[in-house]
Amino acid sequence: MKIQPTVKINLTEREVNASYGLGVRQLRLMRMRNTGPRFLKVAGRIGQRGGRVLYPVADLEHWLQTRPGGGEQLPTCGARA
Repeated sequence: MKIQPTVKINLTEREVNASYGLGVRQLRLMRMRNTGPRFLKVAGRIGQRGGRVLYPVADLEHWLQTRPGGGEQLPTCGARA
């Protein structure tokens, strides 16, 4: 039997940081402002505060692809060529 490599479908904040270079603090700020990638909030253990935040890889990839790239300029009204 051939063993298939494990592919993660959800990443933690630290895994997003290691894989994509987005800082944990930056991710938290974007979550608070509702400007970042889609995330899942997984409840913690019974009787404990908080939980885990996970980022689906497919949603993270889509969010990154739809962000404007560096150096791109948006057309302005009345701009001269």
